[in-house]
Amino acid sequence: MNLLLRLSSLSRMLGDTSYGDRLKLVAVKFSKYLHKGNEILAPGTPIGQLWLCPIDGGEGTDEQGEKTQLALNLVYYTILKNSKSGKSGSLLNFGQKAAQLEAQGYDYREIVWKPKFVSKSGTVINAAGQPEAASWYVLDWGFTLPEDQDERTYDKIGNLIDILSKTEEMDKLVDPLMLNEHECVDRLSPQEIVQLAASMNPQVPGIAANSKSHDNAALPQSVVETAAF
Repeated sequence: MNLLLRLSSLSRMLGDTSYGDRLKLVAVKFSKYLHKGNEILAPGTPIGQLWLCPIDGGEGTDEQGEKTQLALNLVYYTILKNSKSGKSGSLLNFGQKAAQLEAQGYDYREIVWKPKFVSKSGTVINAAGQPEAASWYVLDWGFTLPEDQDERTYDKIGNLIDILSKTEEMDKLVDPLMLNEHECVDRLSPQEIVQLAASMNPQVPGIAANSKSHDNAALPQSVVETAAF
């Protein structure tokens, strides 16, 4: 398989007006981060970075309305996050599905994922601290198990895993911009992630380092769920 690595973010392109529900992909790598904070996201907001290789689909349109096609031999990445409430969202949905599959003996990297955009609406708190109506899209992650994949897809995934098992290839997937804006927590324990999120956001009650019993109830649910995945 002639695979090239491209650090190209699909966050803008994987929207409801572009690739929609047609893309099938392999999740090459997933990393957990806490956002350092900006005018949009609060410090400590859980973020998932998903590297993916398209398997099928990938037709879309660019900002000028021209048809585009994702290359099937490139690795891209996209950012996953949850709703402002932290109680639902693309990141939680992916983490829950991956955890369920792992419990059944599957690795999330051997699954063909089929993301589907689901429209959501509700009330959120705006920058002025006032409630306002809002609508957004959430990714619901369908999938095809290895035993249900056709031979061509199964072989392609095997070749992809072989190539990306090399450290020098995986090192190409590091994006300096992500590291500047986010704190990677892949090597931290769930409790350490919760503690770090609390220290990054002064609005979240701190957790005493010498406490024998840690209460996570006051932390955003998305932080607790992210720490567990």
